[in-house]
Amino acid sequence: MNTRLVLFILSLCIWSQAKLYADDTISLEQAIVIALENNWGITLAENESRIAELNNTLGRAGFLPRVDVTASRSRNVNDTYQKYFNGTEREGNNAVSNSIGTGIALAGPFLMVLICSYKRKNWQNWKQ
Repeated sequence: MNTRLVLFILSLCIWSQAKLYADDTISLEQAIVIALENNWGITLAENESRIAELNNTLGRAGFLPRVDVTASRSRNVNDTYQKYFNGTEREGNNAVSNSIGTGIALAGPFLMVLICSYKRKNWQNWKQ
């Protein structure tokens, strides 16, 4: 009996507190403003948009010339033993193979200007 009385008084206190807070109402416009201010998704989208604006440069778009140079060297030393079906044998000790490779790539703004002017011309033809 005693626990029921304590639970009843406790639930009465909680209900009265909830009733006090429920009297505060806001308009639809205020609710929308509060929701937009507290929406982290919108804040992140605005920040990402700002980052994209700052990263939109001629260098990142490929209009500046770029030179790539690569070089590689490989050296292998192998010991081999081969036995063929006809009975002959072949053995190679310290067989050395060398390989050297080089490459140069030049990318310039001329190609990007051609691509952009082609897209712009096709876009204007498509709009008409």
